[in-house]
Amino acid sequence: MASFQVDTLTGKEYIFAPGFNGSSGGTGGSTITGVTNLGSGTAVLLNTTGGTITARSLSGGTNVTLDVVSGVIRINSTASGGGAITYGTPITHTGSTLSIDWDNGHRVVTLNTGVTTLDLTGGTVGALYKLVFVQDSTGGRTLTIGPDWASGTTYSIGDIVKSGSVYYRANSGHTAGASFNSSVFDIYITTEQKIDITLSLSANAEDFIYVEHRDTDRYILYPVYDTGV
Repeated sequence: MASFQVDTLTGKEYIFAPGFNGSSGGTGGSTITGVTNLGSGTAVLLNTTGGTITARSLSGGTNVTLDVVSGVIRINSTASGGGAITYGTPITHTGSTLSIDWDNGHRVVTLNTGVTTLDLTGGTVGALYKLVFVQDSTGGRTLTIGPDWASGTTYSIGDIVKSGSVYYRANSGHTAGASFNSSVFDIYITTEQKIDITLSLSANAEDFIYVEHRDTDRYILYPVYDTGV
């Protein structure tokens, strides 16, 4: 199961994927060839300043090329629908809660107000989704996944809270006691390397994060990347 990871020294992203069997070649300017099938182990493809990685189609279609430039991985393909990231209908966010159904594909969200609760549902288990945030012409719109858990608060099923560095959904209605009770919550979202999700706040700024659907109701968020827009 592939995912995007972050190099703790450089802060740049790389692809973490199942291992390849039958690979040969070298480093630097050499070409790696002969990959025949996925196998056990791990293949880590670190970001670089040039070159491409070509993933050959398993169904006879056009190959998909990962164009690696300045540490950013761009996906290109000339095949109809092949290799391209397909986005659902753009969302213009107002109010407080932002609801994203991953069954509708990757999403672009224009923030006309800040987000105080991020409600994620749907998607394919094991899939990685891209979520793009665009500040409106005013800017200053912040993103909060959910409020901190608080004792004495009455929670309903589905309510989202943060305890420590993990976000949870309530699995039963209850009034919180003096300390956090994990039995009445299910893990909802964790953030890779415990990095907080902080958006660029200038007008028209654009950021994106990757969201991995880990299992039925659990997601992992990877850090925000400023696109420079």
